[in-house]
Amino acid sequence: MNFSRRTFLRTAALGLVAAPVACSAPSGPALVSSSRPVLTHGVAVGDPRADGALVWARADRPATMIVETAPTEAFADPRRFTSGLLTPDTDGTGRLRLTGLEPGQTVHYRVTLEGDDGARSEPVTGIFRTAPAAPGDIRLQWSGDTAGQGFGINPDIGGMTIFETMARRDPHLFLHSGDVVYADGPLKETVTLPDGRVWRNEVSEAKSAVAQTLDEFRGQYAYNLTDRNYLRFNSSVAQIVQWDDHETVNNWYPGEILDLKEYTEKNVDVLAARAMQAFHEWNPLDPTEAVDGRVYRKIPYGPLLDVFVLDMRSYKDANSDNTAASGHVLGGEQERWLIDQLTRSTATWKIIAADLPIGLAVPDGDTDFIEEAYSAALQELPRHLPTHGLEPVGIDDLRVAIADRFTDRGLPTSPDAIMVTSGAQHALRLLLGLVAAPGDRALVDHPTYPNALEAMRRGGVRPVPVAVRPENPGSAWDLVALRSAARQSGARMAYLIPDFHNPTGACLGDAGRAELAALARESGMMLVVDETMVDLWLDAPPPAPVASFASGSAQRDVVTIGSAAKSFWGGLRIGWIRADPELVNRLAGARAAVDLGTPVVDQLAAAYLVRRDGGLLDERRALLRDQRSVLLDALGLGLPDWEVSPGPGGLSTWVRMPGPVSSALAAAAPAHGVVLAAGPRFGVEGAFERFVRLPYARPADDLRLGVERLARAYEPLRGAAEHAPALVV
Repeated sequence: MNFSRRTFLRTAALGLVAAPVACSAPSGPALVSSSRPVLTHGVAVGDPRADGALVWARADRPATMIVETAPTEAFADPRRFTSGLLTPDTDGTGRLRLTGLEPGQTVHYRVTLEGDDGARSEPVTGIFRTAPAAPGDIRLQWSGDTAGQGFGINPDIGGMTIFETMARRDPHLFLHSGDVVYADGPLKETVTLPDGRVWRNEVSEAKSAVAQTLDEFRGQYAYNLTDRNYLRFNSSVAQIVQWDDHETVNNWYPGEILDLKEYTEKNVDVLAARAMQAFHEWNPLDPTEAVDGRVYRKIPYGPLLDVFVLDMRSYKDANSDNTAASGHVLGGEQERWLIDQLTRSTATWKIIAADLPIGLAVPDGDTDFIEEAYSAALQELPRHLPTHGLEPVGIDDLRVAIADRFTDRGLPTSPDAIMVTSGAQHALRLLLGLVAAPGDRALVDHPTYPNALEAMRRGGVRPVPVAVRPENPGSAWDLVALRSAARQSGARMAYLIPDFHNPTGACLGDAGRAELAALARESGMMLVVDETMVDLWLDAPPPAPVASFASGSAQRDVVTIGSAAKSFWGGLRIGWIRADPELVNRLAGARAAVDLGTPVVDQLAAAYLVRRDGGLLDERRALLRDQRSVLLDALGLGLPDWEVSPGPGGLSTWVRMPGPVSSALAAAAPAHGVVLAAGPRFGVEGAFERFVRLPYARPADDLRLGVERLARAYEPLRGAAEHAPALVV
């Protein structure tokens, strides 16, 4: 069929996309134009199970949907399923749940309409796969935002050809992650692109204005289904559909009253109800199979995959500046359902289909400083464009800024002693690769940062633990043991976190720093000092950098690594190494095997922030002090038998429990809505079963609630903890 503009407009006039169609009487000329029923918008299949799936269709008049299934397209001896009557009450749409089919099978299906006079439509065929019963490969595609941002069906390029491309990969499942339509996004017939080319849109009446009435919302879906690529895809790939915001209006929330001039209906709850009805009518899903009769549900697809489809828009709090202590996007019932179902799921892969991000870290409060930094970076970028943009040691702007920062802290530093990396972890990996060989030993704090331990293990480096005891203020590091371990182990390097240690928050004093510098000089091993937490002091600023306690050439034995992520923003993956210039050059040469440099724009933004933090660090420290107090108070009330030794800075506290139940608690906590890092993650060979790390970089209400839930998770383990041998650590 040639989907020319003329054909499209004729189709719209017959009621395939025009709003009045659903209200027409069965004999009305706008809907009925044939002596036989017509499947107006193809067929679709969705929410597959091991024994079947949902089949969707739309009729041009009241009719019964008949679905036949067979293992081949010959349809020899087909099975037959019959729906109830498709009527104008649902805009002529209907769905039918197929059951009793075999798992893991390719199913050919054929849909026919039968009118009340016995006349039958031309059949439309499709194909799908039932969910498997046994483990095997699964090909899943996901996408969203159909006909959004002003770009609809362009006849010049053959329409929505992305669906044809997707179909060629022969997927088992398609997860449509929302914005199935853009009800708030009218289309223009032409859009001029930045390069001067013109994009042409087919435009229906429904797509010429924002949707407000039920028929206008229905018309959004009808428009998309005039695309032949989309029609073919719908008939041949089982879909799992959820909604987001643009099915109603951009970034809406329950109870919102719009102030947009293009809307005469300002009450978003009214618009959302109409949008939800059209969404249910025009998609292959059955709201009675959703937990709340709307959207959120679980789709099991064999033993390997469970898909958890969420509905966050219907339950989220009002939009705000996100400065409140807590907020909700799921609602209590949906949250409990998700936790329960995730706990019960035995599938290898658990996909949480979320219409709002749930794994995105963003800073609290005002973020203007980040925008300001990147705006400044873009202003500076043009002078870097004539270069190749690859600087293994980093751009001069940032190296100078970091060097000046060290100098201001009492450690005179030249820019050629600085190497910019893509985060502190990247810096450590580079150093390990250059200095240590498989089988070499490295001294580490014990406990220490888990990802540092993992980097050593992957490089074949054997960590030698030296105790850090935060319960000993001012002397948390056992420096005698450290010196002894250095002598006996023959370690090539030591990795230590003396500035607000992760996970304990401890800080090493002046005398300890001087002893570390002396140890590095005497032993000949490289001392790698991790300063990623140095800006997060809460009680008092830290002493000068460890390297400042080494004099002259002895400074070559002390290497310092740092990061912008903890100080400014987690998404700013900028780190650095301060070392002897000769070592910096060697690292730059070795870096080519890993990467060729750090993005210039990010470096420019980091340089801006390192020179002027805009009071951000003072604000962060004040907030963290308050949050630390909240956590300590909550632990004192909810878990009084836990021993807490808060450090003078950092992001977390190291807590000792009465017994060795850390791993068991970490396993039980998610069922109560808490994710916990067990003590052994921070140790060597299973140590620290009596300990947990508890971060306090969360809103106050979240911390209180987290401790309440943690106490509930701990209660069944209390007996084991209380009767554990006292010497077990």
